[in-house]
Amino acid sequence: MDPKYKVFIATSIDGYIADKNDGIEWLDIVPNPNHEDMGYYDFIAGIDVILMGRRSFQKVASMDVGWPYQI
Repeated sequence: MDPKYKVFIATSIDGYIADKNDGIEWLDIVPNPNHEDMGYYDFIAGIDVILMGRRSFQKVASMDVGWPYQI
């Protein structure tokens, strides 16, 4: 079985993931009144490994939520 590689990155239109202060508040700017997942849960359910950088891991780990990368 050949491995498949997929990428799921939330980036701004100018290619950034975080602002100058490592903030990601811009992710909540787009209204989403129905709290749609935009395909994220189907994506995460179909993968076996997550690879992320140290700063991304620290940002996610510091959030006041449970670990979001589990099903």
